Amino acid sequence: MMRSILRGCVLMVTGLAWWTAAPAADDRVVDAMTEPDGPAGNFEAVLVFDDVDMVHSAALSADVVRLFDAAVFAAAEATAVRSPVNMIGGENVGRAVVLEVVGSRGAIHDGALPRLVGVRRQGMKRIDLTVRTCGLSHPQRRMLEMALESDLRRVAGEIDAVRDGYIGTSEEDMDIAAFQADVEGCRQVIARALGPGSLLARMVEDVLEPAQAEVRQRWQHGRRESRWRATVAAALEPLDESLALSSSQYEAVEAFLLEAMPPLRVDAVGGSRAPLPVPLAYYRLASAEAGRLENVLDARQWRVLRACVEPCRRVTIGLMDQDHGIIHAGPPTPAWESERMPMEEEP
Repeated sequence: MMRSILRGCVLMVTGLAWWTAAPAADDRVVDAMTEPDGPAGNFEAVLVFDDVDMVHSAALSADVVRLFDAAVFAAAEATAVRSPVNMIGGENVGRAVVLEVVGSRGAIHDGALPRLVGVRRQGMKRIDLTVRTCGLSHPQRRMLEMALESDLRRVAGEIDAVRDGYIGTSEEDMDIAAFQADVEGCRQVIARALGPGSLLARMVEDVLEPAQAEVRQRWQHGRRESRWRATVAAALEPLDESLALSSSQYEAVEAFLLEAMPPLRVDAVGGSRAPLPVPLAYYRLASAEAGRLENVLDARQWRVLRACVEPCRRVTIGLMDQDHGIIHAGPPTPAWESERMPMEEEP
């Protein structure tokens, strides 16, 4: 019974990251930070279907720290993780996705640092891209690499402070609610590892010469603009099906969305595989300024549009947290500068 509860706990805390991850071309789900080349030597993990009420016979380690590692690091190290989006529906309704640790390897006392290979790989990719784009010298690159190592040690220390408390703990002695909270907290630490508050992010701004900073700014603007155009296209596709927009109406709505680009982060969590922030486009369509589209759409289309996007007004605020890789700078509420997306203030 206790193992069934633990597996449900692992499912809940790992499901948040898998749900938001964009499926790759081969239908795998990549880690929140990057796609791994292979297992990091700590364990192998696969996802299997199992009936909710069926007793699962997988041999999970009795030591709770193994469950902790599976919940916190498995998404990064799994070699056969299927998309939960494809598991919810059809013949899979009413079935649970169970994380099965099939081959634990590596010493428990190694700590979190060796298990942060996904974060390290993403950081090195970011450094390589900055070097190629801005033409950094070797000393500049070395400073960024040292900043990355510092961030990795900082993150590992925060996780180990929690993880060490579970070493030697048995399943019977574990507080499941506290375990779930600790795992989710550590996943958030990993997600924010290379965010705006990281030493690497701050060091990039400090090491660049003025000419290099200008090149980087132009490059970031281009990537941000491309990402926003892709977001607008993704947002308009289902709306076009619901509203049956004419060519002129589609162009008018598209122009309205493109005229005010939000400060999207170009280093969004997940890199090029990160989900597009489509809710931001719907949020703009729910703003007071979108009222001028009422003259473009007919009465039915306007009612349907408002019904579709109005629920996004409050929901999207929670997605504007810069720690989650959507907004590049500024507060988590849509109080952006005048050149950014104008929104009506929340009451």
